[in-house]
Amino acid sequence: MGQHRPNASTTLGAGDHGAGSRAPNRYQAASWWRRIYGRTRNPLYLGTTLVYLGLSVAAGSLWAIVLVVPLLWVINVGVVAREERYLERKFGDAYRAYKARVRRWV
Repeated sequence: MGQHRPNASTTLGAGDHGAGSRAPNRYQAASWWRRIYGRTRNPLYLGTTLVYLGLSVAAGSLWAIVLVVPLLWVINVGVVAREERYLERKFGDAYRAYKARVRRWV
């Protein structure tokens, strides 16, 4: 019962960090996110696409590699464009400045 068990609040940098805790503090967690989102606006989609391509190459599946082109089009048009319109409405000029500063993919 006395053991430290990590949970979402401690591993993401929130909550009480007692002696010996390996969880990052709030500044470290925020700094980490700023670095990722300072390079790409869509790190989750980018990472998922890279994993998909890697698994396709490892499996030697030419059709899966070719399929990534229409898949990326659907993600761009059907998901990312909608998300960006929503974020522009919600955050206005601040989000438009972020879009001007950071590329969508890489």
